[in-house]
Amino acid sequence: MNNIMVIYGSSRRNGNTDFLADQMTEGVEVTKVYLQDWNIEPIVDQRHESQGFNDVNDDYEPLLNDFLDHGSIQNILRFCHPCWLPIR
Repeated sequence: MNNIMVIYGSSRRNGNTDFLADQMTEGVEVTKVYLQDWNIEPIVDQRHESQGFNDVNDDYEPLLNDFLDHGSIQNILRFCHPCWLPIR
């Protein structure tokens, strides 16, 4: 059976995003990744600088490796995040 990696972008656990993702993945093996648990620093665009990019000490590479491990044909990726709509 496939393993689904669900990447949660919500700042609130056990909320609507979790509920809907749980409904979508019921009965299958799931790897849950909450972005709030990872330290991901913003990058500064240094592509045109002579020294290139400065090293950033964060969790980007370990998270990317986990993501790529689930990106094969046998596995499925899902991104789950809340959508806020303005009420007028």
